[in-house]
Amino acid sequence: MKSRSLVVFSVLTLLPFAACLLAVHVEAKEESSTAGRPVLIELFTSEGCSSCPPADQLLATLLAEQPVPKVQIIPLAFHVDYWNDLGWRDRFSSSAHSRRQSTYAEKLELEGPYTPQLVVDGVTQTVGHDRNAALQLIHESAAAPKVDVTLDVAADRSRGDRASVEIEVAAPGGHVEKSDVLLAVTEDGLVTNVERGENATRRLSHVAVVRSFDRVGSFDGKKAFTKSRRIDLDRDWQREALKVILVVQEKDSGRVIGLAARQLSTPAS
Repeated sequence: MKSRSLVVFSVLTLLPFAACLLAVHVEAKEESSTAGRPVLIELFTSEGCSSCPPADQLLATLLAEQPVPKVQIIPLAFHVDYWNDLGWRDRFSSSAHSRRQSTYAEKLELEGPYTPQLVVDGVTQTVGHDRNAALQLIHESAAAPKVDVTLDVAADRSRGDRASVEIEVAAPGGHVEKSDVLLAVTEDGLVTNVERGENATRRLSHVAVVRSFDRVGSFDGKKAFTKSRRIDLDRDWQREALKVILVVQEKDSGRVIGLAARQLSTPAS
C-alpha cells in the first residue's frame, strides 16, 4: 500500500471550548424524528484508494442508522485529488478538498494527509473505517455545546438550477472565537464503476458527496449573523438526493461550534 493510503493510527485530540455557549437548538428540518445534538463528521476519501471503500460504507451506515443516542450525525464526504495520478481520476475530487484536509493535518499536528481519514467536529480524527473509534469520538464531541443556528432551504420554482437559503446564527451571549460560516451542498446515492487503479472492476457507492463548499461570512458572537443566499445547482445533480449543510467553524482551532442540515425541498406550486 502506498504511503498516501491508510495510516494505522488514531489521534484523539480534544481542544478546550468556552462553556459560555448555549446548548444547541437547531431550527432546521431534521433527518429523523430522533435527531439530537448535531455532530459533523468529514470523510476524506478517494475512488483511487483501495482502503477507502470500507470507510465510504461506514459513512453510509452512520448516516442511515444514526447509532449514537440523542445525536444527529451529519456527514460530509470530501473526495481528494492527490490519488488522481495513480490510475483513476475520481470525478468527485477537488484540489480544494485536499487543501482542507492539509489544513486539518497541520492543526491536528499530523505528519500529513492520508486516506481514508475521518475528522469529527473539526478537532478529533481517526482512520476512516474504524467504527468503534468513530463512535467514541462522536459521543465525546456531542457533549460540547454549540450555538443556535437556523437553516431554511427551498428550491427556486422559477429556476431549477438554483435554491434559496436563509441562514441565522444566534449570538450566544458569551465569548466566541472568530469563525467562518460555511455552506455545503451534498449528494447521496452516487455510484461509480471504477475501471482502473487500485479499485479497478469495483462498483463504488457514495453518500454525502460534497458538490459545493463555500464560505458565506464570518461570525464573532457579538451579534447574530444573518444571510440570504442563492446557491447554484448543477443540472446533473439529483434534486431529491441533495442536502444543504451549514457549518460554523472556528478559524484558529477548527472546532465546529454551529451545525445544521436540511434536505432540499421543492416549494408548493
